[in-house]
Amino acid sequence: MREHSRILVALSLAFVTALIGCPGSLEDPARFTGCLDVQKIFARDCLGSGCHNTKDNSGNLDLESPDIGKRLAGVKSSTQLSYLIDTTTPEKSTLYTKLNAPTFGNRMPLNKPAQDIKTQDCVLAWLKTYRAPPDAAADARPSDASHDASDSGGGRDLTTDTTKFGLGGPTLCATANVQLCEGFETGSLDPNTWKVIGTPPTIDSVQTARGLKALHIKQSGDGPSYIEETRTFPAKNNTYFGRAFVWFATLAGPPMNYAHWTFIGAVGTNVSGEIRVSGQFQNGKNLFGVGTDNRVDDAGTGDWTTSDTDFNGNPTAVPTNQWLCIEWLHKGDTNETRLYWNAVEHPSLHTTATTNGGNGNPYILPDFTSVWLGWQEYQPSTLQFDMWLDEIAIDPSRIGCAL
Repeated sequence: MREHSRILVALSLAFVTALIGCPGSLEDPARFTGCLDVQKIFARDCLGSGCHNTKDNSGNLDLESPDIGKRLAGVKSSTQLSYLIDTTTPEKSTLYTKLNAPTFGNRMPLNKPAQDIKTQDCVLAWLKTYRAPPDAAADARPSDASHDASDSGGGRDLTTDTTKFGLGGPTLCATANVQLCEGFETGSLDPNTWKVIGTPPTIDSVQTARGLKALHIKQSGDGPSYIEETRTFPAKNNTYFGRAFVWFATLAGPPMNYAHWTFIGAVGTNVSGEIRVSGQFQNGKNLFGVGTDNRVDDAGTGDWTTSDTDFNGNPTAVPTNQWLCIEWLHKGDTNETRLYWNAVEHPSLHTTATTNGGNGNPYILPDFTSVWLGWQEYQPSTLQFDMWLDEIAIDPSRIGCAL
């Protein structure tokens, strides 16, 4: 049940309240008839260990304390694209649109039939009880400036519709309006931005996500081949988002029984080790993973990788010969990391100081000074590893896959 709860809340942290809301306050559940008892549903689906109870408060979303409606009224959704409860136009509330015609992400409940009309009407009626009077509507919403831009998409299109990712079209770096965007269209690496580590990659047009060129990494056996940048660091609040389109032509496999590989890594000061977006080949397939290798500091968490288990404990193997949009968040001020695959977050790869695959010590992130993208495989191997990278972007706010 805990895994089920994490999946439901991954794409929209507060949507669960809409899914099961009843037109009446929690303090007066009998005000309207024909609706589910919301607190029983919360207890069943949302309040397990590590989830949205008052103790764990996952994602800063508490669905156990009273006054849920009052607390969410006028508060932006996790994407910042709409209000959880729109006190001016309730029909535009995320908690309602997610039931029928979401403006971002997937309709909810995920992978289940749509809610019937009666339930949708109940949700809307409940939302309308939080409509602000006309003369108070402007004051009912917090100013956008009160939200930390690093946790939002800044109004960007965070669609999960892969047909809107611009694959096969022109490069979008010139209009992306992000801190750094690299489409490799010049045919060479700018030495003022990128430092090459290990086997030098090339730039060609064999595989391109957008535009005419992409970075081609070809590594024989174990060892590094990647590009590193420091230009965007130090990051405000020690927090940054990254996005890259990745094409794996070949990955670890037989005759190897096990392999650990990394394609994104970040390092910094005050804490040893590398913060990795990686993968592991075991039990016959490659799965994405996250972790670190801090075996130096006495307070370090060791060398570990947590593998993907989404969704429903049936993770998808990393595919080859197709473009993947990979986004990641390194949030040093709260010691959190997140991973998104084709704009969908994988909650099993969300790490915190206390939730991680380490040795029990707090997982503390460094003060980031650089990030690299490319390839490194760690076990002795004679395999040929082949991949392309395109449209790499770094920004304080989430970037998405559509720009």
